[in-house]
Amino acid sequence: MSALCSYGQMRLLNSVNDKVKTLKQAGVDTIVTYHPYCVGCILIGISGPDTCFQNIRQYVIWKHKGEGYVQLFDECYKYQPQKGADGFIAILSKNAALIVKEKILPVEIEKKAKGKVEKFTILIDHSDHRDFIFYLNGKMVEKRIDLFELDSRWEDDNFWSKNQPSTPPPGKAVNINYAKNQKTYLKKLVDLAEQEIEKMKFEKAP
Repeated sequence: MSALCSYGQMRLLNSVNDKVKTLKQAGVDTIVTYHPYCVGCILIGISGPDTCFQNIRQYVIWKHKGEGYVQLFDECYKYQPQKGADGFIAILSKNAALIVKEKILPVEIEKKAKGKVEKFTILIDHSDHRDFIFYLNGKMVEKRIDLFELDSRWEDDNFWSKNQPSTPPPGKAVNINYAKNQKTYLKKLVDLAEQEIEKMKFEKAP
């Protein structure tokens, strides 16, 4: 299964790279690849000689003559490009210089230990991720975003649950980097990618 999965992922990566190369050759100077994925999730594939997974996917987003375009690729199929992602493109175009310098900070808390305040970094091994590669005016910048780091408000925060309280439970230390992370343009791009790009309907390419 791992070999088949690796083959499918390589096929997907080649399709995305070929699309980026084609856009560059056409003179497009604003291109983004967007890869939403989960570490530790269960995958359900399409069985056959070449097993593939439709929920392993990437998007290519670009700007041409002031308009945004998006094309979806997954392990099984290529899809027709279509117009869209206007909000995503607008934020990127206006703030590209800042976006390439931004970094999402880790989940850090402060607690008293032996009479003094100490800082601790919290890590987890299963999480949702959003990876971007920006191709801007001939330069490539990669941003790997862990939603646990981006959206955790305090230790043991189930940030993905809609029923979570708005304030930390008693005894839970707050993430001192939460407010900083929420104010970044990377946070805006993650939200817009989910709102605009992932909700688009794509038709399979012939």
